[in-house]
Amino acid sequence: KKRADEVELSSNWPRARARLTHGAYEKLWALHSVQHPEEPEDSNNFEKRALAVALRYEALGGTGFQLALPTTAFEVLHKNFQVCAECFASPFNCWFPWYCSAFIDTDDAFGSLGSFFDFCPKR
Repeated sequence: KKRADEVELSSNWPRARARLTHGAYEKLWALHSVQHPEEPEDSNNFEKRALAVALRYEALGGTGFQLALPTTAFEVLHKNFQVCAECFASPFNCWFPWYCSAFIDTDDAFGSLGSFFDFCPKR
């Protein structure tokens, strides 16, 4: 049963459906807008990409299992050490718009830099 605080994403082919909280949907929209500023707001690419990422994490039983620091810790890291990306995150629990995640194929549309174990940052 759909709740009032959820957004339902669906596709006719292949037939698929996923639900996100409004907060998760808005976060995905904000991340997608950073990565794809040239796409018009009425583009259905966001909906397709959001459905794919929602289904991926739903298949695992949730929307991200990584532990995270409190917001104040991220603020200190950013302000004092110019940290601008996370090593282990998902589109649902990242604090920065760039992060390493387990699923580049679905998460890259929302800022993933790929696997941390393959990541070679450059300044």
